[in-house]
Amino acid sequence: MGTWGTGFFEDDTSMDFLDEYLDMPDPREAMKAAFAATLAAEYIDSELGHQVLVGGVLIRSAVTGELQCGLADSGSSAGRWIQAAKTLDFSHLRLAAAEACTRVGKEGSELFELWNEGPDMGAPWNAQVEELAGWLKA
Repeated sequence: MGTWGTGFFEDDTSMDFLDEYLDMPDPREAMKAAFAATLAAEYIDSELGHQVLVGGVLIRSAVTGELQCGLADSGSSAGRWIQAAKTLDFSHLRLAAAEACTRVGKEGSELFELWNEGPDMGAPWNAQVEELAGWLKA
């Protein structure tokens, strides 16, 4: 995993999924599929985990109209997407997103296992995932 920090967008895989979502005028079906696959999975691989977390952050950003959780406006693409996405209704995805993020942040998730291998890395990552899931559920 090409990772340079514990933030949601401090690794190559998350940035790849961010680019994919930003290229979609309406990513809700792709997000819904990722959340459903996560909730149905016995074990969540890291790619699916990244896809879920990025989707959760984008939902939060679209609902608030502001870049969230370390999402930077690289070349204005994220900012433009957020402004356009404010017209989309994500309410029907929030609970599934929250539950999927919670699953990614627990045993049975490759990302959870990877982040919790070392003594110093797990706590900040776990806290971010819990905070995101809590916001999505509220």
